[in-house]
Amino acid sequence: VFLAMAGVMTLFSRDLVRLLAYPGYALVLAMLVAVEAMGFVGGGSQRWLDLGVIQLQPSELMKPAIVLVLARFYSGLPPSMTTSWRALVPAGVLIALPMGLVLLQPDLGTTLAIAFGGVVVMFLAGLPLRWFAAGAIGAMIVAPIAYFFGLHDYQRRRVTTFLDPESD
Repeated sequence: VFLAMAGVMTLFSRDLVRLLAYPGYALVLAMLVAVEAMGFVGGGSQRWLDLGVIQLQPSELMKPAIVLVLARFYSGLPPSMTTSWRALVPAGVLIALPMGLVLLQPDLGTTLAIAFGGVVVMFLAGLPLRWFAAGAIGAMIVAPIAYFFGLHDYQRRRVTTFLDPESD
């Protein structure tokens, strides 16, 4: 299925992808809001939209959407501006909005995947390394606090199992 999807994707021109990046992001963001308003609950979490024919998980669509919208954003940004706050703040908002909505579901793994995709695009766009170093230091400070006070018990168990597979 994914090989067929990749084949179809090669038929789209770059200009079409650039044109659809912002509207596609907005559409997926609207679907994430719809999940909160009228999403289907399954397995104890509200992550799906019931479209009758299929049940769609919009958070999965946000993974490629965030990469495309940030690539579009940075392609339109003059290279001299990549060291200013104008390269960081709008991109941070583009990443934070879906992350917040996905965290409400709650889906920590997809939230982290969206953040990772966004950070990779920011790195490839040439943002200063000192910003990434500061972000890493901030993450090291926030991670233990989030682990003990922000995560549910089952999420803490998943992290513990990931770090020590023998504990499961």
